[in-house]
Amino acid sequence: MRLSDYGTVAAAALQESALIRKFDLDCFVVMPNHVHFVAAIREASLPPGKSSALAKKCIPAMVQAYKAAVTRSIGFSPWHRSYYDRIIKTQERLERIRAYIKTNPAVWETDHLHPRNFEEYIKRHRL
Repeated sequence: MRLSDYGTVAAAALQESALIRKFDLDCFVVMPNHVHFVAAIREASLPPGKSSALAKKCIPAMVQAYKAAVTRSIGFSPWHRSYYDRIIKTQERLERIRAYIKTNPAVWETDHLHPRNFEEYIKRHRL
């Protein structure tokens, strides 16, 4: 995947956001119209005894800051209103997600998020 100027901004902002918010950015890919990433909250950055409550707030704050940084840098918002997040509970699931992220650019032409395929996807799934 060759990144456009906007894609380069999105990739740099994601890496910077992870540093500022104290996340380990496990893997990521910036696609032409979406981003996939796995981020791990550093336990050391959370106060003892309040880890789970704060962790639930960390992800939305990180995503909000990331989207805002990209929007400021490029001068407009390319984002949908929401995002999808998942807690990865097993090593097996983590490996599958990493593989999906790594191979996502290779299957871009057939991806349901590709502009040529999205209208058909919407019809089938009644979005």
